[in-house]
Amino acid sequence: MKRWLATGLVSPRVRSWIERVMREIARRFKRMAFGWSEKGAQKMCRVVLKRFTDPAGWEAWWQKRLRLNGNVQLIFRGVKAL
Repeated sequence: MKRWLATGLVSPRVRSWIERVMREIARRFKRMAFGWSEKGAQKMCRVVLKRFTDPAGWEAWWQKRLRLNGNVQLIFRGVKAL
């Protein structure tokens, strides 16, 4: 329960954190990585593991990689449905 509250999970579908990570990796490989090379599949696996084990580090890496520094501000004034 403490982990669920700390990570923001409301009710995970599996009990074990490791099971959840493995399920996510398997889902991505079945849908996206079918026919990929072994090297490409290894990279995808590293990405998924990094996102689950160090989300703050993953976000910081993308901020640095994309050179996002807060200089752009988007304002949506409205949306009309047809």
